[in-house]
Amino acid sequence: MKVNINGKNKNNNNTKPVTLTMAQIQMIQNDDVIAFMQKIKCVVPTSTSITAHFKNGGSITAFYDGNYEKCNIHGKPCGSGGFKSGTGVTVNGHVQIGVDGRTMLIERFIAVCIDFYNDEIKSSYSNLVANVMDGSGSKYTSHELSIKPDLSPENLEWCSLQDNASHGQLIKKLAQRTGHVYRFSASDKVLHDLLYNGSTKALIEYCEKYLVRIR
Repeated sequence: MKVNINGKNKNNNNTKPVTLTMAQIQMIQNDDVIAFMQKIKCVVPTSTSITAHFKNGGSITAFYDGNYEKCNIHGKPCGSGGFKSGTGVTVNGHVQIGVDGRTMLIERFIAVCIDFYNDEIKSSYSNLVANVMDGSGSKYTSHELSIKPDLSPENLEWCSLQDNASHGQLIKKLAQRTGHVYRFSASDKVLHDLLYNGSTKALIEYCEKYLVRIR
């Protein structure tokens, strides 16, 4: 099976309410990723979800539509949440999952699991944010843009906190300029320049040629 993030594909046969700001939430999570990975036994991705099975017998399944389910060490359901129920949704509209006594944004959980599955574990995650490239990581933004949440691997990338914040603003500005929602990387400097300095015609031509139109 191939799992894609950041434009990479790899085969792997191993089935392996909150008042904090987004910046604070990300910083709390930053130092816990490697310790979290050490507790994973294997990761199993499907076309609609990704499941982390832990060494203690428990598991967490994150669905790409922004929902999740948890099982205890005996394999019995012990919790769920996400956009559908509203459980675990932050004031910013993102979904948090309780992991080992702490919390992790669901898009970060998925991206971390993808790295584990692809055996692409980074030396540090302290300055990295899981960016949802079409802006649908927040239920408020997805509602504003009239698109469905999509936390699938091809819609995620790692970027800096600064680029993540800028990307959120660019998504909305691009929709206002073009009337469409596109999936694009936070590192797309050409798009940034066109959005602020180019003509609308040139901007739309670039988007239609190089980006994925969502709506």
